[in-house]
Amino acid sequence: MVTSNENPLRVLVVDDDEDAAYVLEKLLGAMGCSAKGCSVPAKSIAAAKSLSPHLIILDLMMPGMDGLALAKALSEVDLPPYLLVALSGVSDTQTQEDCGACGFHSFVSKPATIEVLRELLDDAHEFMRRSQI
Repeated sequence: MVTSNENPLRVLVVDDDEDAAYVLEKLLGAMGCSAKGCSVPAKSIAAAKSLSPHLIILDLMMPGMDGLALAKALSEVDLPPYLLVALSGVSDTQTQEDCGACGFHSFVSKPATIEVLRELLDDAHEFMRRSQI
């Protein structure tokens, strides 16, 4: 089971493609999460403060503030522990190494499958359990 009614996972999705953020938000909601999509990277920090997410899924290629810069900015905000996942259409080795260096816990190539999303939610539940958040 990936979620429980007593303590649903809180997930923040940041993707400059408004439709992609919306679809992923709704899909995660249907999977039992409390999900919020944000298509403006600069507004995602306020969204993270408001939501206190257990899992943050960031697109990497965004105008103004890319996912790597946003990951750094989020790390400087006082948030409870969370898993950070990169979501990108670019999956070369250097990009994945850059993500690891910026604090991402995992990397997912677009489009994310239902199976991959379930694995991410399972990982986030385990992380919550270990962190007792």
